[in-house]
Formats: sequence, C-alpha cells, structure tokens
Amino acid sequence: MSGRLLAVAFRTTSFSPTSRLFRRSLAVAALGSSGLVFLLASSGRAGILADSSGLWARGRSAVLCQVGLVAVVAPALGIQSLMRDRRIGGLRSLFSSRWGVNRILLTRLLPPVLALLAVILASALPLGLVSLRAGPAASRAMLLALIELGLLAVALVALGALGSVACRELSAAVATVYLIVALMLAAPFLVGPTIAKVPDADALIDASLLVSPLVAASAAVDLDLLRTDRVYRLNPIGQRRFAYPSARAVLLFLFSTTLACYGGAAALLARERRGC
Repeated sequence: MSGRLLAVAFRTTSFSPTSRLFRRSLAVAALGSSGLVFLLASSGRAGILADSSGLWARGRSAVLCQVGLVAVVAPALGIQSLMRDRRIGGLRSLFSSRWGVNRILLTRLLPPVLALLAVILASALPLGLVSLRAGPAASRAMLLALIELGLLAVALVALGALGSVACRELSAAVATVYLIVALMLAAPFLVGPTIAKVPDADALIDASLLVSPLVAASAAVDLDLLRTDRVYRLNPIGQRRFAYPSARAVLLFLFSTTLACYGGAAALLARERRGC
C-alpha cells in the first residue's frame, strides 16, 4: 500500500517523461540563467539603467530582470503542482490515503520551490561578484535583494497553488493568478494617475509600493526606481515626497502572503477532500 501511494504521490515529479524534461530544463536554466540574466541587464539599449554607467548599475538592473523572470516562472510552477494531479486522477488517490492535506501540499510544492531557489542561487553568482567589486555596502544590498527574491519565489509558488485549488480549470487558474501578479507588479503605475484625485494619497502610495516586487527589489539595491528618467515621466508618484518600504516590511509582507496563500490552498483542499 505504501509503495503504491508513493508511486501516486511522485508520479508527476519522478517517473513521467514530462517531469524528466521539466527537471532537465530547470538544470539548464540553473546553469545558463546567470549569464542570460546578466546579458539582458547589461545591454546598452535594453538595460533598465541604460542612462547609468558602471558594473554595479548593470548588476542592479539584473536584479530587476530576475524579478521579472521569477514573476513569470514561479506562478506557473505553483499552478501545475496540483493541476496535473487533478487531470490524471492522482488527487483522488491521495485523498483516499492517510496523508493529511499539509503533507499532500508540501509534497507537491517543495520540488518546484527548491528548483527555483537553485536557479536563483546559480544566477546570483555573477551578481555577487559584481557587488563585491562595488564594495561592502553593495554586497549587503545585493544579499538582501536575493533574500527578497527567494521569498518572492516561494510566495508566488504558493499563490499558484492557491489558484490551482480554487479554480478547477487550468485556463481560469492561469488567468486569475497572472492577473494578480500583474496587478502587484504594476501597482505603483496604476495608482499614479489617481493620486491627484485622492485628498490623502499617502496610504495608497505606500500600499502600492509595498506590494510591488519591482519596487522592493530596487529599494533593496538602493535604486530610486520611480525617479529614474524613464519612469519619472510615466508615473507622477516620483514627483511627490514618499519613502520606499523598509526591508523588514517587504519581508513581512512576502512571508504573510506565503502563509495566507498556503493556508487558503490547504483550507480549500481540505474542503474538496471532505466532498469526495
């Protein structure tokens, strides 16, 4: 019985051809993402900090590129963690076992989380070298940014898992989860045009800055993103006096988001199990 249960539990992560291809792709990403991300950031025309000079400016730009890559990949891994089981009937087999909801979720979510953290660690190698050359303060800032990036990856995987449990259809889960991610990324740009119409917009501005991973990463590496030339023209928030969220507030927000998404997925999965 235990052998059959383990085969069901790890069918999609250990034995299927799709899973093997997925793992090989992650291995290639772990080896190649360091060079790819740095090349994306260091391009003179495409670089976010194209108007700045120096290796440290390119390193900070690479961090923002990393945020974009995590925002695309992490939710997809969270969605597929349970959606594939739902399609092949493995979820019902797990429901009929003695495994608790938390064990089922952790079995499904730990492999993609660990794979993402491995990819982030591999791509952090050139960023670490860049920050070391820039000095101790830059090294501390880069370390903080990478910690936030890792926690962001965990939070977005948990968000994807919540979407896969809440939405029975793959298309609905993808649309819902990526809409939330897009709103988080673009929150300062969505709030910017409305601040002139709000009497006291400080709380609204602070909330939009806190939920945006791009703002959090830029603040971690001491980059005034909203006052760079290109963003300043597009967003009126940069023309006001405001303070970027502290690292403690960002880490607390990401940790709370992870717990909320995981708790929501566990509660919905337990309710679905009772209905079987």
